[in-house]
Formats: sequence, structure tokens, C-alpha cells
Amino acid sequence: MIFIQQYGARRTGTHYIQNLIEYNFVNVLVMSGFPNGLAGKHHKPRDPEGYKKAFFPNWPSVDVMVKEIFEGLCESNEELFKELARATLSEQIINLVIVKNPYSWFESLYRWTKNCNEEAKSYPLRAAMLSQKKDFKLTDELVYKEIISYNERYRAWIDTADCLIKYEDLLNKATRNKFLESLEERYNLIRNSKELINIDFGSDPMPIKNKLINPDWDYSDYYLNEKYLTNLSQNTINVITETTDWELLEPLGYKRQKNKKTP
Repeated sequence: MIFIQQYGARRTGTHYIQNLIEYNFVNVLVMSGFPNGLAGKHHKPRDPEGYKKAFFPNWPSVDVMVKEIFEGLCESNEELFKELARATLSEQIINLVIVKNPYSWFESLYRWTKNCNEEAKSYPLRAAMLSQKKDFKLTDELVYKEIISYNERYRAWIDTADCLIKYEDLLNKATRNKFLESLEERYNLIRNSKELINIDFGSDPMPIKNKLINPDWDYSDYYLNEKYLTNLSQNTINVITETTDWELLEPLGYKRQKNKKTP
């Protein structure tokens, strides 16, 4: 069994990439947040020593292992649990990072903030909305704080990534299959079926609602044609442009929007 610990900001497609990989290959387990993983997928990464400490609370002693990982991630499967222990000790955990255009990421996070039922107070946007309620207003400071957090986490994630995939590349069949084929070859993954498949459904309830309202709504069209920009004010776009770490993202192919003066 191949074990992948995924990382990515909330609203970058972490559920999607997990489902996509596990639907296509039978000998891989994609880990998310504890107890369904060795680290929080939305938080800064752990190194191999951190994984060992997450699995063995008394590390360097291996006499105690975490019950929640056995019952949660491994679904009380003893053989799978032993395989994960061996992979952790031999430092065979693969770090997978998914990244999304900062403009589309913020727009998606903002929609999630307005519609979700979670507290998630560690997110400045969500914390402000919960405290201000009907008086909530999106300010430059809130946009700035979220982008700073995005920058800090992606610097750490990309630095430790064994595999990196852009969300936008998963929306195109050719680049999506190229990514899956690269995983298959690199880690000797075994296909679930002869042909690689895409996931026809999303775990994101908001696009599903959009599709009910507009049957022509499509992930690829919305993101690849940058239609999300219409949901961001020019001022918000300017703050994102000015705050994003472009030295980190431009090598990945992301481009900054041109700043415009706002009234």
C-alpha cells in the first residue's frame, strides 16, 4: 500500500484529489486531517519525525500507537495499520500538495465562508463573519490576512512536496490524466480499471447548487475562463495582487491581474 499525506488550503480541491486518486488506483491511501491522516491537511506540514510522533505518541518509543488512527484512517484494519506503521518508520510517506490560483481560491473561500455551517474560527474571514453576523463587511485587512496565511502555508508545503498539482490542471482531461499516469509510474500504482476515470460528482455543495440553478454551470468553464473574477471587487483583486507571493507562484504558471484604480 502506498500512503500519501495531502496538503492544500481549504477550497483548493483536497476532497476532489483524494477521491480522484483513490477511485483510479487500488493500492493507495490518501490521508487528510487527523485522525484520517498524520497531519492536518490545511495546516503547515510535518516532517518525517513529525509523522512518527503523530503515529507513536511516546516516540522514539514505539510501544504506544494512536487508537484514533487505527479506528479512523485504517477503519480497524490491523494489516493496514501495520503497513502504515512500517511506512511511517521507514519514512515512506509521500507528500502531495494541491494549489489553486489565489484569486479563484479567495473567491471560493469567501463563498464558503458565507454559506458553511462550521465555526472554523481559525480563518479570519469566518471568525469575522461569526462575530459581526449581519454587520459583516469584507475589508482589505481580512483579504490581506487570508492571503498572508495562504503564502505562508504554500511556502512550507511546496518546500516539502514530493508531488505538486495545480487544481486547474485537474479540470483538463489531458493534464489530469498526465498527472495520474505520472503517479502510476512513479509509485507503481495499480489501476482500478483499464481507463482512467474522472469524478463526475463534487463534494462541494455550492457548485452543485449552482448547477441546479444553471444546468450549464461547469467547473472547467468557471475556473479556466476566470468567471470567478466577476464575484470579486476590483479593490479585493488589487489586495490579492499586491499581497500574493508571486515569486512562489509565477514559476507554477500563475499570473497576477492588473491593478486598477478604485473610486
